[in-house]
Amino acid sequence: MEDTNRFHELSEELYDAVKEYLAHHTQYPTDVVMAINWDTREIKMDSPGKIAPEFTQYSMADFIKINEQGLYEPMVF
Repeated sequence: MEDTNRFHELSEELYDAVKEYLAHHTQYPTDVVMAINWDTREIKMDSPGKIAPEFTQYSMADFIKINEQGLYEPMVF
């Protein structure tokens, strides 16, 4: 993914957003994506159709890893 290096710019914000998602995933749509507006550095998580076009959309799987215990946790950038 071409934006991986850019994720470092928002590493703490992305980590916190994914942590929130994992803790409350049932409160999000089943087709949830991570969306970033690189101009404003705003982060959203919602259905793709509800995200404004100025946001770049990414799969949530790009931000989640499985740890040694087999549990999901936020990716660290």
